[in-house]
Amino acid sequence: MAQLLLDNGIAVVSFQRLEYEPVSGDPISDVDVETDRAIIEVTTGKKRKIEQIDILRSDTHLNPSGKLVILFAPSYKKFVLANVLAAGYRVARSDQELLNIIRSLP
Repeated sequence: MAQLLLDNGIAVVSFQRLEYEPVSGDPISDVDVETDRAIIEVTTGKKRKIEQIDILRSDTHLNPSGKLVILFAPSYKKFVLANVLAAGYRVARSDQELLNIIRSLP
């Protein structure tokens, strides 16, 4: 995913970054890919990711500037996709769709 972005002129800020709770040192979450304008959560399966993307959107340690969270989910079916969209997230189901979303961001 990071290589796709780089190949298309989109800077990658971080890739597969694991974040830890500052006090306990316990893992909080991971950030799959981050650009200067968005965080991208990648899933190749059909498993629901709402909880993970909720954390990425709301946790100020993981996302201090409140960047848009995009779910890249090429295998998602319409029902699961509808739930993610209803929660207010952007979803890309192809490389081109992801590039279009990122390029459209201010």
